[in-house]
Amino acid sequence: MKVLVTGAGSLLLGGVAQQLADRGDEIVCFQRRVSESPHQNITMFAGDIRDRGSLTEAAVGCDAIIHGAARVGVMGSWEDFYSTNVDGTINILRAATEHRISKLVYVSTPSVAHVGHAIEGDVAKPATTGRKHAH
Repeated sequence: MKVLVTGAGSLLLGGVAQQLADRGDEIVCFQRRVSESPHQNITMFAGDIRDRGSLTEAAVGCDAIIHGAARVGVMGSWEDFYSTNVDGTINILRAATEHRISKLVYVSTPSVAHVGHAIEGDVAKPATTGRKHAH
C-alpha cells in the first residue's frame, strides 16, 4: 500500500511512517523540512499543507492518507492556526477526492482542547470552540 503521511516530522507520525515502511508499505512523508530518507520505503516530499498543489502532487498513486500535520501550541495568530489546521485539512480532503483515495486517518492535537489547565472527561470535541486553538 502507498501511504501519504503528513506531519511525519513529529515523533508520533514519524514513528507511524517508520512502522509502515518496516512492514513493506511505500510511504510518502510530506513535511515542511525534509532530510535524508531514513528508510528505503520512505520518500521525503517537501511541502506545506496550505499549498494545495504540492499536496495534490504528493498524493499521486497513494492508497491512503494519514494526516497529522498541524499548527500546534498556544502562541500564534488565529489566522495561522486556521489556515494550517482548517484550510490545510480541506486541502488534504481535496487531494484525496481528486486521486480517489478512500482511506483517511486524521490525527488531531491536544491544542484543540487547550483552556489553560488540565481538562478531564471523555468528550470528543474542543472544550472552547471560539478560541483559535480549537481549529
